[in-house]
Amino acid sequence: MPYALYVCLQDEDKIVPCTMDATTGQLTPHAAVPVAGGPSGLALSPDRQVLYVGHRGQPAISSFRIDPATGGLTPQGTVALTHAPTFLAPDRTGRYLLAAYYQGGYAAVHPLGADGAVGAHGRGQRVAGWGAHRAVRAEGMDRRIPALIIRGK
Repeated sequence: MPYALYVCLQDEDKIVPCTMDATTGQLTPHAAVPVAGGPSGLALSPDRQVLYVGHRGQPAISSFRIDPATGGLTPQGTVALTHAPTFLAPDRTGRYLLAAYYQGGYAAVHPLGADGAVGAHGRGQRVAGWGAHRAVRAEGMDRRIPALIIRGK
């Protein structure tokens, strides 16, 4: 797969995929992908085959399959939410997506399908108080158990 960069244009409801020349760093934009609801935060699956998108205008998380030859995006699924996710990070296994919610003041773990698609509401919510704005993926002592570190106001 060529080097790829994905640019969210939140106010225009789209993501612009770009390829990058590995020698010069030159970016070449490709056809924009419409993504309703104000795409903002992005995360990449551990196998680099799925792009996760947080929506700010209409709170949701979507997943897109990445074409390994072109870097193009194909929608896989969307989960509507009560609050817009501020930060997304998949665990190392690719089975869960960790999310922090600034307005809601919590973090949640979203299960992922076998194909990496987001398809269920978060479970294991941890209330952190209003203003939680970042979740950082950290591995537990045995390096298999994901842990959330939440920083509030």
